[in-house]
Amino acid sequence: MNKFLTGVRRIIYLVLGKLDKYVTRHTNKIVVLCYHSVGDGNWRFSVKSKEFKKQIQFMLQNYKAVTLVDIVDFVGENSILPEFSFALTFDDGYKDVYKLKNFLSTYGIKPTLFLTSSFKGPNYLNEKEIGDLTKTGWEIGFHGNSHKILTKLNGSELEREVERSEGRSFSYPHGKYSQEVIETVKISGYQYAVSMDDGLISKNTNIFAIPRVGVDGTHSFSEFKVLASPSVMWFRNLIKKLPLGRFFLI
Repeated sequence: MNKFLTGVRRIIYLVLGKLDKYVTRHTNKIVVLCYHSVGDGNWRFSVKSKEFKKQIQFMLQNYKAVTLVDIVDFVGENSILPEFSFALTFDDGYKDVYKLKNFLSTYGIKPTLFLTSSFKGPNYLNEKEIGDLTKTGWEIGFHGNSHKILTKLNGSELEREVERSEGRSFSYPHGKYSQEVIETVKISGYQYAVSMDDGLISKNTNIFAIPRVGVDGTHSFSEFKVLASPSVMWFRNLIKKLPLGRFFLI
C-alpha cells in the first residue's frame, strides 16, 4: 500500500468534492456502489465492518436505497426514482458479506451479488448462504466462470466465460468490456450488465454498461462522502485511462 499516493488521492478527492459543493452542480445523484469483501483483514478490497456500516448510514441519511432492478427500470421505462438514490452491489461472492444480511435487511436494502462460478471454498459463499440471501431479497447475478479479463478473449472462449443457465444480470470481471463483450453478454441472455466506470445514472445510461463507484478499504470516511461527486468521478475515470493508472489507488 503506497501511503503517499493514498494521501495525495485523499487531498484531491476532498478538494474536488468541495468544488462541486460550492459550484452546486444541479444533477440527480443516482449511483451504484460496488464492494467486494467486508471484514477485518488488511486486504485493499476489504472494507472494515464498522466502516461499512458507517458508510451505509451516511447513504441512508442522504439517499434512498433502491435495487439495481429499480435503476434498470428507471433507465429503460418511464419510471421515476428519488433524485438521490443508491443501489448496492457486491462482486465475487466472499463469505464475509453473509453477516451483513440482517443489518441490510433492517433498512430494506436489497443488494445484487455477482458470483464467479470457479470461486469456491471456505472464503466464498456456499449454496445455503446464497439461498438465505435470496430469501431476504438479494439478487444473484453472474461475474464470469473464472474471472478472466473478457477483452482478452474472443469467440467460443468468450462465450464460455459468460455463459450461464440462470441470472439476468452480469458484472464484467475487472470492469473490462468492449462492444464485442457487450454483444456476447446480450446473446447469452442477460438483461443488463454493470461496469466499473465511475458515473451517475441517467436516462441515457447504457444498461449493458451501468456505471458503478468502487469502494475499498483505502478510502477514508471523508473520501467516501464525496465519491459520488461529479468531479471526483471524472478524476477517477481519468486515472483509470492512464498507462500507469493502476499504480494510483483510486
